[in-house]
Amino acid sequence: MIKLKEIGSKLGNGALFGVGFSIVFFLVGFFTVRYFDSLLAESYTNDSMVSNSVFVAEHESKMVDGNFVVLGKLENISNRIWRGLQVEVELFDKDKKFIHECSGYIGADLEAGAVEYFQVNCKGCKDSPIPEFDSYTVAVKSGYAYAVDEKE
Repeated sequence: MIKLKEIGSKLGNGALFGVGFSIVFFLVGFFTVRYFDSLLAESYTNDSMVSNSVFVAEHESKMVDGNFVVLGKLENISNRIWRGLQVEVELFDKDKKFIHECSGYIGADLEAGAVEYFQVNCKGCKDSPIPEFDSYTVAVKSGYAYAVDEKE
């Protein structure tokens, strides 16, 4: 009986040691990856570099079930890879007064010289529909740029 208690105790201690080691190993790995990833990324929020590098090449709009939907294409004219791009749609009344905005994020990386299609949904709800508008603008507002190795 004592042998079984000793074996159980050693197994329990080993399991706890393994769990503790795994947690430490995971945390060190997680923060190491985040640290080195942040060294590679250059964040540009509402900066002219985004608008000078990635632009809305074309777009069209339509109403779908009371929601205003903008479909379009982004083009990357820079030598950088862009990630986490935010596309913003601003709505204006007939007097050119700003009345509403909506935005969407591009999940895919936009490689240097590449194009990517997007969709931004301006959703209203039963109690608060999208206000009536006369015109709209579409622009890329933010993103993260990654330098491309020029040796490739």
